[in-house]
Amino acid sequence: MRLADRLRSLNLSTGPLRYILSLTEQGFASTLNLAANLWLIRHLDPADYGLFVLATNAALILCNVQGGMTIAHLMTLPPGPPTRPERDQPERMILSMTLLMVSMSGLLSAVALAIFDWQTVVIPLALALYLPALMLYSYTRSLAFSRGLVLTAALQGAAVLLIAATLLGITLLLGTTQQVDLALLILALAYGGAGLVTLVQLCGGMFRGLRLHDLLHFRAYARESAWVLIGIGSIELLSRFNSVIVSVWFDTAAVGTLGATMLLLRPIGMVVSAWSLIGRVTMVEKREAQDWPGFVKTVIQSMGGALAISVPWVLLIYFAWPLISAHLFAGRYAGDAWIVLLSGLSVIVGVVLFVLSLGFQSLRRFRLLAWTDLAGAASAIGVTLLLVTAHFGFAMTLVGMMAGQILDLVLLGAVLVKMLPQTRPVRAIS
Repeated sequence: MRLADRLRSLNLSTGPLRYILSLTEQGFASTLNLAANLWLIRHLDPADYGLFVLATNAALILCNVQGGMTIAHLMTLPPGPPTRPERDQPERMILSMTLLMVSMSGLLSAVALAIFDWQTVVIPLALALYLPALMLYSYTRSLAFSRGLVLTAALQGAAVLLIAATLLGITLLLGTTQQVDLALLILALAYGGAGLVTLVQLCGGMFRGLRLHDLLHFRAYARESAWVLIGIGSIELLSRFNSVIVSVWFDTAAVGTLGATMLLLRPIGMVVSAWSLIGRVTMVEKREAQDWPGFVKTVIQSMGGALAISVPWVLLIYFAWPLISAHLFAGRYAGDAWIVLLSGLSVIVGVVLFVLSLGFQSLRRFRLLAWTDLAGAASAIGVTLLLVTAHFGFAMTLVGMMAGQILDLVLLGAVLVKMLPQTRPVRAIS
């Protein structure tokens, strides 16, 4: 078999291999993120590293907006090539919106940061390249997964990591001083370079057919996008409010303890996130086939898989905590195994909620998700404030977060059960 044919068969793989490729792609992204942060912590003073954190937080906000405006719709399109009738017009609209958002993010960030920090344009210009490059990478990554091109997404992730490592190596050989603007520029070139190559590969034939009129088709998605953004904001509030209240109500030591006990639980999220890029496509396939029993079976099996991954991992970290504390944290946090268990329970509930939410996203039930997420966020805030003001201690903020997650999960589960007899999966907007 020729190399091109082998690559094509890998790209369109429908077996366990595509989950392995997806996990590999997620591993590339996580490795780059972890390595970049560890490197900068070692070589930048706290003020400069703070600038990098602000830049990455700004990028996260923009990517969340991008997710609500375009990627949420892209990932619910029927899998397949762009020539598929159900994908043709939506893909052109999403590409047009992406190019507009990428351009505007770079321009507006350069202008805003130049005004804010008028004494130097180096960091604003680096950030003005980094933000659109990351958005472009996010779009091409999602586009590859939505078409079922898992190998393409994995190769793009590998290219980003390779480009960043090569550029960093060159700066070290040249003896260049490590600064925040240089770090942002390296990441911008890595994300942008890999993203541009993938964009040409996947969308090269679409550019000549793009028209400004394509943007008008976004009107059919605008209301759904508003609900998606409300849901995203609610989930962010649900998951981050405990950190905010701990930093305000207690001290930085409490924040550090929560961070340390969560550190080794984060791979659970990475694995489930890698699965989701394939799992959501599978759910959409069931939707398009009008296979409702198969859809429900996929959701239930996926929640079981999330539990099979998260429960043993949490128990492993909990029982191994004395060794972890002694050897990894130099004896710190030795008495905080019970906080690890609370954090782990929250992670377990969170990944099950994440999987169930993906099912409703695949059915384009964005309004329903927004309302349940709002209810969960309000519950989390209320319970957290009640526990904190009753002097239960900072660790109990995790219980407040779990209260919101459980309410959200119960509401979605009740809706799913009610939908079983009569629901027919809807088709994507075309």
